[in-house]
Amino acid sequence: MKPAAATVMVSGGATAPWIAACALGAFMVAVDLVAPHILLPQIANYLTVSMDTARWVSAAYLAGLVGLLFSVVIARRVLVRRWSLPLAMLAFGLCSLLAGRAQELSLLVMARLLQGAAAGVLVALPPILAARLPSPGRSVALAAWAMALFTGLVSAPFLGGWISDNVSHRWLFLANVPLALLLAAILAIAPLRPTNAR
Repeated sequence: MKPAAATVMVSGGATAPWIAACALGAFMVAVDLVAPHILLPQIANYLTVSMDTARWVSAAYLAGLVGLLFSVVIARRVLVRRWSLPLAMLAFGLCSLLAGRAQELSLLVMARLLQGAAAGVLVALPPILAARLPSPGRSVALAAWAMALFTGLVSAPFLGGWISDNVSHRWLFLANVPLALLLAAILAIAPLRPTNAR
């Protein structure tokens, strides 16, 4: 018989930091999916491109997100590891920094594509890991993740509108950086224990 593939699971007694980090990560992913649509006129003006061309900024993020979302679901036995979430969160923050600093459309689109890929991992892995938690931790984790995702989707148009009226579009991306680094650190030190996948 082949040995069962090792996966990871959050320890039942210390789930709160992990749940909070995953929920805030889901909130960031949702905001960065919707808010850029509101900021497209400002982005197009800043980069001196047409609105149709600027839409690649949103399309690239969605393409990366969907691609990695399905990849994680299909290859979850490979990707569900201790460092998968911290590294994805770190990648999301670094790509947000690149997006915020981009001065050309091509660089912004590439940064958004990579940001979306990291977002796909951040969206797909928490529910998979939470399903391995004992009850009631499982229910709390899934509810917090879903609520954060919903809140991000609902609030993103308002956040995008505020940014458009008051500051540069770049702050939508740059604001992610310190939060993503903090969440990556929390996910890295959150107590995990190896289990056997069945």
